Amino acid sequence: MMLIVTGLGKTRRMDEWWDKHKTDGEIRAMSFNKYACITVLQGEDEEHEQKYKDSAQTVKELLVEFSERLETPLEGYCPDDANQWFVSMGKRTMNFLLPGQRRSLKQEALAKVLQEGNKLSEVQASDLAGQFFDEHPM
Repeated sequence: MMLIVTGLGKTRRMDEWWDKHKTDGEIRAMSFNKYACITVLQGEDEEHEQKYKDSAQTVKELLVEFSERLETPLEGYCPDDANQWFVSMGKRTMNFLLPGQRRSLKQEALAKVLQEGNKLSEVQASDLAGQFFDEHPM
């Protein structure tokens, strides 16, 4: 099991959270194999931007490592399949975090986040968000 702690972009060193909390009873009881202390907000300056880029790389590396246990590992996935991979991982994540509640999300809201946060065109973001809400199997 992995633990990814967010909201640490304003800290001097993001791993400080882990250093401080790794011995907490609740954390130790869950027995995490891996952890990452990250930020998901793009920076307001060069330092924060670098933390964001480092965080994205860290999460990608953790997902690749985790996926090696799956039928279809992420390592070496073809860029043509990137959208399919994103949709599949998004559906799996939502089913894990909010079982049976994916419909409570709004397709338009997801499209807006995809467009703004990933520099996709309106058409690309809308198409990708539509795939996320498609009920075809993962």
